[in-house]
Amino acid sequence: MAAISQSELRKTYNANENRKRLNRISIHFYPEPSLTVSELSPTHIAVLNKFNVVNHHLLIVTSKFESQERLLNECDVDAFKY
Repeated sequence: MAAISQSELRKTYNANENRKRLNRISIHFYPEPSLTVSELSPTHIAVLNKFNVVNHHLLIVTSKFESQERLLNECDVDAFKY
């Protein structure tokens, strides 16, 4: 059995972590069609939560990636008006 260097292990770990991160992000960019309720505005869509904790609710998500830590902006508020 050949020894694996630390740098090879690090590359493999980083590649796996990047793949996991992309899989998590892709859920929001491309929600399952069966869970998509409608487009609310040019910047937001309504999606059913596949892994909901509370029944009878939906997610209003941005069409493009946004940090969850940022404050709501005018476009977010406008999406609720539709």
